[in-house]
Amino acid sequence: MKRLLKNIILNNIIKILILYQKNLENKEYIFNSYLDQTIYFEIDYLVKLIKEKEKEDEENGI
Repeated sequence: MKRLLKNIILNNIIKILILYQKNLENKEYIFNSYLDQTIYFEIDYLVKLIKEKEKEDEENGI
């Protein structure tokens, strides 16, 4: 059960992060707290890193 859940999360991590980020975005574009703002920009950075890593893997044939 844990492996299945882990695989689902790993395969959909970008989608999960983007959905969470959009949830923060929809709060009237005003962040309720510093933590919300920090999480929003950290997720944005993580999504960029993951996409960049996927491109590198594709180029290297991994």
